[in-house]
Amino acid sequence: MKMSKKVLLCFFYIFISVNLADMQCSDSWLNENILTRLDDVTEKKTYLRQKPVIGYFSLDIKFDGEHIKICEIGNGLYNYPRGGHDLKGHYASINGVDEVLYTPYWDIFWVYLSRFNQPIHIVGPYDTHNAHIRGLGTAQLLGASFSISRESFARNFRQFSKRKIWNNGNDGLAMSDYDGVIVHTGDRDVPKISDFIKQHSNYLFVNPFKKLFACDKYGIHRFFEHKEIAYLRPISKSYKKEDIALLPDVINRDIPGKLCVIKPNSGGQSSGVLLVEKKDIKNVLENIIGHGNQLDSFKKIEKIKDWKKKAQQKTFLVEEFAESKVVYYDNKPYDPTLRATFIAFYEGDTIKTTLLSAFWKFPPASLDDVKASLTEKHITRSMSSNSSIAPAMSSYDMKKFKNKFDKIAPLLFEKMIEGSVQF
Repeated sequence: MKMSKKVLLCFFYIFISVNLADMQCSDSWLNENILTRLDDVTEKKTYLRQKPVIGYFSLDIKFDGEHIKICEIGNGLYNYPRGGHDLKGHYASINGVDEVLYTPYWDIFWVYLSRFNQPIHIVGPYDTHNAHIRGLGTAQLLGASFSISRESFARNFRQFSKRKIWNNGNDGLAMSDYDGVIVHTGDRDVPKISDFIKQHSNYLFVNPFKKLFACDKYGIHRFFEHKEIAYLRPISKSYKKEDIALLPDVINRDIPGKLCVIKPNSGGQSSGVLLVEKKDIKNVLENIIGHGNQLDSFKKIEKIKDWKKKAQQKTFLVEEFAESKVVYYDNKPYDPTLRATFIAFYEGDTIKTTLLSAFWKFPPASLDDVKASLTEKHITRSMSSNSSIAPAMSSYDMKKFKNKFDKIAPLLFEKMIEGSVQF
């Protein structure tokens, strides 16, 4: 046991002393541009007073060139393409330069964590297929440890893990009070994750927000009810699955526009999300939460099955339809969704945020596809045939988006800390 402890201590020493300038790598991302990106920080003073929080988020946004409408907030730790590292076209324009997208933002995340000079522990299965995409090589170069499960971590680091008991009100408020950072990339079993964190409270846990692990669309809806950030989301309402005959009139009154988005209370990867015309909403509701016959226009959309699987949910969401600017790909017009990834850190009286990437995600069908449904033309599906298309934003659009996003990101993080249930 003593020998094991010495080896681990040496391992952590390597982590602390690594010099990024000395790291030999053929990829262009590990250079001064990454460090410049990490130094591009937006700060906000805050009234919060609690333990430090590290956040890593992915946002799905409709951006028309002027207005930001946030449709979803996701856990950045589960944000990576499922298609492997051979996907083509994944670029983002940062500071006017097109850069390969999917690899860098994970690598930048690991470099960001290394700046805390704390041991990094990655807890979750080591997926060799996606290891390159998630930058695990960079994490390894920076001295991160890997544990394939929560149980494995508890065994490997039991001599360093203890339930921290703070002696006074000032303890636990500084990063230096903790023994390392845990990045949980395994299953999303919220009760087990909660127990795990309580047992290792001497570590900081990236994204300590339960709703982000539960794929809680209703929780995100409630989050944006806060008056300071409500304008950043399309108008959204929750309805009970009853009195279907009366719901169309209520929805027409509550939700502006001729179209509306219908969502189940939970689910990832746009599971169950539908875009419909309001004139069809009664028939749609009969199909997805009632007992009506399946509409011809929905026959080829598997999202109907998603709703049947969620039949136990007593409520559902209806949201205002928001569009992005039209983006052309292969001379075809698309209504894409903007995927933005950012990191955030709170300590003391300061919140800091850094935008890592922003790129377009395409829906399955183009706007001029006469055979496609509204859902196929406007709702991005991560597993669709077009999921590998992610072109860069133009330098002009990226500059406009970043200027607007930097103004709201610290406030979003502040409200997430303030209003979310943490582990």
